Amino acid sequence: MANPRPPTPLPSEQWPIRTIWARPTTLDPIEANGEEKRRVARFWYIAFCLLISSIHDRATGRRLTSEGRKSWAATSSYYSALHCGRLLCFLTVGTYPCGHTELAKFLSDGNRGSFNWPHACKPFKPLLREAFGFGHDPISVVDSTFWGKFAHGICCSREQVERFGKSLNILRTLREDTNYEALLICHQHDHPLLKAAFDRLVAASREVADIGFCLASNAYRHWLTSVAPERLRTGLAWCHESSLRYVLRERFESLLSDPERETLIRSLDIAGVKDEQQGRSIWDACSHPLFDGKRKFMSAFEEKIELLEKSLQTEGTAPVSPG
Repeated sequence: MANPRPPTPLPSEQWPIRTIWARPTTLDPIEANGEEKRRVARFWYIAFCLLISSIHDRATGRRLTSEGRKSWAATSSYYSALHCGRLLCFLTVGTYPCGHTELAKFLSDGNRGSFNWPHACKPFKPLLREAFGFGHDPISVVDSTFWGKFAHGICCSREQVERFGKSLNILRTLREDTNYEALLICHQHDHPLLKAAFDRLVAASREVADIGFCLASNAYRHWLTSVAPERLRTGLAWCHESSLRYVLRERFESLLSDPERETLIRSLDIAGVKDEQQGRSIWDACSHPLFDGKRKFMSAFEEKIELLEKSLQTEGTAPVSPG
């Protein structure tokens, strides 16, 4: 049975993404301009982080493949594709399903039930509640917005997204299978029993990651050049280029070869004027209470690390050395 077509898309001025991240109309012009810049800045920052995460895991998968660590290579490619799926949703709707299964199903068939509204990405919940105050069913709004945008071929077709989503969902199940103890042997280098199967898995995983990156990077470039507020685009272009060059050349120095690095920079280049002064003001505007949750998360994370360290320091419980 064929999947039902999505509901008629909402008018573009009612798209959730425009309400969540747009300039508030209740403020005076000066305050509204500053708030718009802050919202656009944090939106770009989140999108850029997802893009860079996909690049990192994609490159890690290739490096692990060359080292013969094929299960881990497939897992890295899977996470690269996952970040790409999240970026596609985020650029279109303003949030994404947190669960891997929910994300893959939403991308593969626009299944309205797969977007688990209560479990949408937590930092955006207050903004999303405000954005979905149209009297529409939230799931219908998300569904019509996402497919409405892609169905009109703004940056990629619905068929391309569905193909990627279906592949991501199959890869998700394979990734779970390879993590079970029964396949621990696959972590050995080119084990003869599993070599052929894992060669195929690695190749297919890499292709899914490549497809996802192509779709997500095109959508990201489209947002920077055509969707973001026009008066901020030259500043965003500077933020993008300077951040991309820094991350790829400084932070990923040992992960990418020089040709790979420069190819990525060229493929993600934004043509036209890049305004450094405006870009720096946008970068400064990225600091926002929206990210306070990260600091709280890191505090809890460090507390657990400390607890682990203390458990290792307990006297009289250390194992005897095998000698």
